[in-house]
Formats: sequence, C-alpha cells, structure tokens
Amino acid sequence: MTCGAGELRALERIVSAVSSQIATYCKRVFGEERVTMTLPGFGYTNLVLDRFPIVEVLSVAFDGEPVTDYTTVDAAAGMLYRRAGWAWTVGAFGGQFTGGGPRVDHPMPNSEEAIFAVDSWVGYILPSFPTSYTPNAGSVNLPAEIEEAALIAIKDRWAARAGGTRGTRGEVTSVKTTGVSVSYAARNASAIATQARLSTGLPTEAVGLLEPYVVIK
Repeated sequence: MTCGAGELRALERIVSAVSSQIATYCKRVFGEERVTMTLPGFGYTNLVLDRFPIVEVLSVAFDGEPVTDYTTVDAAAGMLYRRAGWAWTVGAFGGQFTGGGPRVDHPMPNSEEAIFAVDSWVGYILPSFPTSYTPNAGSVNLPAEIEEAALIAIKDRWAARAGGTRGTRGEVTSVKTTGVSVSYAARNASAIATQARLSTGLPTEAVGLLEPYVVIK
C-alpha cells in the first residue's frame, strides 16, 4: 500500500530522526564520502582512521610531506599499516631534575599533534542514496544489521505516532526512502507490546543489532 501525502511527510521525518539517533548512538557517520582526516601518530606500525570502512585512500602526508610506503591492512576497521611506523607526534616541555640537575625535555602526555593528513573515501553506500550515485571500486553497502535496526526503530515510532497502536494496517515491514513508500503486514497483536527503552531512546532489539558498530571513544 502506498502512503498518502501526510503519511509520507511523517515517514520522512521519522526516517530522518531515526537515522540521526543511530548515528549519535554509534558515534560515527555512516554515509560514504570523501574526507581528509588529520591524525596524530603514536609510533606504532598501524594508523587508525577516525572514519571507516576505508573505501579508497587517495593520499597520505606527514606534516605536508607525502607518505607512500603504507598499505590498507584492515579496511573495515580503518587501519593503515606502515612497516617503518607512524611517527610519534608528541610535544615536549622543558624541566629540571630535582636538586638542580641538567635541563631535560620530557614528553608531554596527550600532546600528540594531528599532523598526518589522510585524504580518502570512507563509509557505506546508504539505502537513501539516489539511484544516480556512482559507487567507488571499493564501495560497500550498509550492513544488514544496521538497516534492520533502523527498520525496527522506524516501525516503533510509526506505532507510537498512532498513540501506541498500529490500527488495522498492522506494522510497517519495509521502507524505501527514495520515492518513499510503505508496506504493511497483517496486524499481529504480539507486535504491539511496548519495548523496553535504553537511554538511547531506541528499541532494545535495535540497540542489540547496533552494538558491533558503536565506536568506543
């Protein structure tokens, strides 16, 4: 069944709100785009990007100088490997030994400068992308678990919009956000039970599906 104009606008608002909720809960941006990230180095052989998965790395520079001796060791985790290591970009401060000893420089904790610049395509192809969008060679679709979590949250909000009941149409079973339409299943009494909420405001089942994709900061 295709929804009417009023329902269409309501659905678009719900889809937008749920998308924002999921991005906030997971602490990340999911859509594929080209970005330049500036990152600190910690002296390790792996450099982890702020955004992932990696679709394609276009260039890497250290304080403006090109870096080419690296490989993408784990695209899903946003990890670049360099055998020579990624320089520790820590700052320093002057100090003295107790008793008037010689002046020395000590590394300053948490003072790493973000002087690695990584120009890359990162993220997933989203269901909301227009059909005219041209994927990159390494593009990947949004994981099914995230799509399912979004659908669960959208269905839940759609039910709440009707005052907690789904009426005779039953629950939403699919959502298409490009040329939006809604499909309904037959009403199931067990499906209208209130779901427990976490601090996220998302249904518990949706949160469980999203857990593997949450960025720990």
